[in-house]
Amino acid sequence: MNLKTTARTEPVATAAGTAVSATVVVAAGLALLRAFGVPIDDTQHTAIVGFVGVVAPLAAALWARARVTPVPPQHRRE
Repeated sequence: MNLKTTARTEPVATAAGTAVSATVVVAAGLALLRAFGVPIDDTQHTAIVGFVGVVAPLAAALWARARVTPVPPQHRRE
């Protein structure tokens, strides 16, 4: 299964993975910047990672929702 097929057949799973990946990449990027001497204190680091941790899943959910076709509930079918 390749990424293109997965994105079409399982958009929510793909979006969730993307949200987690975005948070991890931001945290790693901040750690790298701090290692090279960029003045980011612990409070700023926590705030940035927390913000991305909240926004990334919301953005991923909106992206996934646009790719899902609503269907009627199974218990209401006639």
